[in-house]
Amino acid sequence: METDLNIADTINSTFEVLGSLAILNNCVMLYQHKEVKGLSLKSVSFFYAWSMFNLYYFHSLNQPISTYAAISMFLADSIWMAMAIYYRFFMENGRTCKSLIKKK
Repeated sequence: METDLNIADTINSTFEVLGSLAILNNCVMLYQHKEVKGLSLKSVSFFYAWSMFNLYYFHSLNQPISTYAAISMFLADSIWMAMAIYYRFFMENGRTCKSLIKKK
């Protein structure tokens, strides 16, 4: 399959990479504050699913730069989701990763 780099792929991939950087900034803020407030994990899950779909979608459109940028956004989304779930469901209940693996 021949790759056809075009302006739309370049522009879209720029937005995807900038979005990835914004999400990583959210990860830093979440790490510093260690709490999730004002967000619905259901809403965030929708955009996480969208980032998963983009992995398939941009590849099917033969947009290689957007595909790689979508991978970066998916990874950033995955990090944020894992952190949000950890802080929302474990830290709020006084549990940590260490307490999960402790033998009783």
